[in-house]
Amino acid sequence: MQKLEAILRDIFESDIESLRAAGELKQLEKWDSLNHVRLIVALESDYQTEFTEEEIQAMISVDEIIRVLKKKGVHE
Repeated sequence: MQKLEAILRDIFESDIESLRAAGELKQLEKWDSLNHVRLIVALESDYQTEFTEEEIQAMISVDEIIRVLKKKGVHE
């Protein structure tokens, strides 16, 4: 979870618990399409995987990101 926390902190400048409390990431002030792309690129790079379009669209919250990572078998 440390790797994911570091990615989220870098992009959204907030800790993982605050991001979880926000619910959907689009509710954040820092959420925009560019930061969504940055998030996907960072996740793919750090976890050495590629996401499908469906998986990318599903990653709208911390819990969904974790679910997708677990499904791919790459979550820490």
